[in-house]
Amino acid sequence: MGAGRWPIIPESWARAYLEGLDALEGRDHVTDKMPRNLESVGLITRLFPDAPILLIRRDPVETCLSLYRQEFSRDWSFAHGLVDLGRAYGLSARFAAHWAGPCRGA
Repeated sequence: MGAGRWPIIPESWARAYLEGLDALEGRDHVTDKMPRNLESVGLITRLFPDAPILLIRRDPVETCLSLYRQEFSRDWSFAHGLVDLGRAYGLSARFAAHWAGPCRGA
C-alpha cells in the first residue's frame, strides 16, 4: 500500500453495520449518535462515501453531564468520571477540528 492509499474496505463491513441496526423498515437515513463516532470518521467515510456527517455541538458542560448520567457499560471507561469525560470531550473537539477541514463542503 503506497503513501496516501487506503486499504480496501470490504463491502461486507458496511452490510454488517446496517444489519446490526434495529429494523430500518425501508428508511434510507440513519442517525447514529454514539459518543465515540468522531474517532471513526475516516472509516465511516470509506464504508459510506455518500453519507453526510453532521457534527452538532452542544455546551461542553451540558454534554459531559448528559453522558455522565447515562448508564454506559464499563467498556465506556471515560463515561464514569467527570475528569475522564472532560478529557474525552477535549479529544472529541480535536477530532472534530481535524475532520472539519477535509469534510467541509463535501
